[in-house]
Amino acid sequence: PRMAPSATIRSPVSAILWEIWIAHRLGFAAVTAALPICALSAHLLASPEWKEICAQAARIAFGFSALAVFLFFNFTETCPAQKLATFPVRLFALPVKTLALVAVPMLSGAGAVALLYVLWATLVFAPLEQGTPVVVPALLLATGMMSYLAVMWALPRFGLGRLFLSGAIGVVLLWGLVFPDALLPAGLANASPLVQVTVKSAVLGLVSLGAFWWAWAALERQRHVRTGARKPAAASRETGAGDPPARRPFASPAAAQFWLEWRRHGWLLPVTVLAFGLFAAGPLALMVDLDPGNSLTITGWLVLLPLALATLLGKAIAIPDFWSRDLLLPPFIALRPQSSGEIVVNRFRVAAI
Repeated sequence: PRMAPSATIRSPVSAILWEIWIAHRLGFAAVTAALPICALSAHLLASPEWKEICAQAARIAFGFSALAVFLFFNFTETCPAQKLATFPVRLFALPVKTLALVAVPMLSGAGAVALLYVLWATLVFAPLEQGTPVVVPALLLATGMMSYLAVMWALPRFGLGRLFLSGAIGVVLLWGLVFPDALLPAGLANASPLVQVTVKSAVLGLVSLGAFWWAWAALERQRHVRTGARKPAAASRETGAGDPPARRPFASPAAAQFWLEWRRHGWLLPVTVLAFGLFAAGPLALMVDLDPGNSLTITGWLVLLPLALATLLGKAIAIPDFWSRDLLLPPFIALRPQSSGEIVVNRFRVAAI
């Protein structure tokens, strides 16, 4: 009622943008004010004796500004029931398509961080450095923003895993900004600059599309509960169509518990190791020359990869339920016809395998 009629929000896009702005308006103002101050300092202190020091300071200032923009567009809220940062579930009840809920914060965040870099590169880095790239770093930051939001929205219950993936995205962004040629396949190292920019832009575009689709599919699944249609009980009894498929009975309660432990979270570590091996070692092998030294280094990292991931996932697998923060033994397991020792032994067996 206090808002003027002309200030009424009339579209979902403006409503989401207004919510992002109003939550971090002071931070946005500070990031915006830092740009002209740094630009003026770069023009005044562009002498040869101060140029190198100012360039390093400008990189640090831009790093803090970009990190602030990433945090400002972290469009999540803490769920009171599970105490997890998730996509604002209250928006699921609004008459807005999931596509709009995903596209507005994701595209606006990608555009904001890309525009921030373009302004810094033009107004601050250009007077201090010669030949500052603009297109590829801006696309890299935009892709990082979309990937970061996809991880935060699609993996709300993976507390440690989500932090690990977010840190990996930050490492790739930092590596790509500091060493832009490191993200280029070895076969294109001698290609023309136009070809290199085209290839990098195409790869970053595909990664952005993949992150957008992942976030969209995850939020669509979180928003809707799909239930299969069931036939009437009488028809099921007559035709037998409603009967579940026959399963071979378990040999013992311990075998049943082992099957349950493996199905719940035993497969997480092997699948995670396989995924990281495919998505990390594969592109890495294309970016470097596979001489004996590099091959041995990549093989060594792949050998250490299961140990590193086990350090992150081991504590989560040790708790009764990987998908919950409740440390109590679920009644479903506590009431099974098995001893406490069998429960512990089965958990050790799953962890060992």
